[in-house]
Amino acid sequence: MAMMHPMSFHFGVDAKILFEGWHITGAGEMVASCVAVILVAALYELVKTLKEVFLRRFLRRRGGALVNYSARDVESGSLVSEKSPLFGNWSRNSNLGWSAHLFQTLIYFIQVTLGYSLMMVFMTLNVWLCLSLLFGLTLGYLLFAKIRVSSDSEVCH
Repeated sequence: MAMMHPMSFHFGVDAKILFEGWHITGAGEMVASCVAVILVAALYELVKTLKEVFLRRFLRRRGGALVNYSARDVESGSLVSEKSPLFGNWSRNSNLGWSAHLFQTLIYFIQVTLGYSLMMVFMTLNVWLCLSLLFGLTLGYLLFAKIRVSSDSEVCH
């Protein structure tokens, strides 16, 4: 009979993470897995930062600018028009070339893959793995979010 997946948070050291081959059976393996989860979570934040920084640098080189839309613009429908950069002719209204768009798409693929993988780790409901994931995301934000914020101020100059 197959082992059932726990339906509540637990502190055990017996867990399968993402793949059949990544089966934790002891405390040492749990510690190593927690370190790996911390690193992958921090990597996720780095990828988010790189995606934004590369986009901003490319647009700055092309003479474009990023426009920040407010929630009010989206809710009012003012962005939905034939001249809207959101719904208009992509090749005419965008400062982002195809090569840069493909590069951004690749980074987005990596970001989404990491994000869903981290979600699956959290879904093990193992407290040690969940705390490691949260710590890794927080550490990544601490280390890399400043780069995103400082790149915002560079665009405004």
